Amino acid sequence: MQRSKSPKIAVVLAALPGAVGFLGIGHFYTDRIRRGFILLIGAWALSAAGILCLVIWSMSQMVIPPPGYPEVGAPGYSIIFFAIGLALLIGTAALWIWQIFDAKAACQNYNAKASDRAP
Repeated sequence: MQRSKSPKIAVVLAALPGAVGFLGIGHFYTDRIRRGFILLIGAWALSAAGILCLVIWSMSQMVIPPPGYPEVGAPGYSIIFFAIGLALLIGTAALWIWQIFDAKAACQNYNAKASDRAP
């Protein structure tokens, strides 16, 4: 007989490690290993891409011409990197919030299936 799992623990395991970049831990707790890894790797990829876009944007703002050359403004496309980077980081935050609720639902689903199998 499988023991039931606490939805509160699933929420805490999703929220706290997820706040520092380790999404999917609550899914590991509810035996949703594949989804946990997808969330973990996906969040890291989204965060890395967002940070990279913001770094590219900030470097484009620091164009300093050598002495004797005319002033050069930031390229017009640099704002696109800022917008994409910001959108990716907001998407990571939205994914973090979603996975908290999904971990709770996965735990309740796990408990329902465990009670169905109980003799």
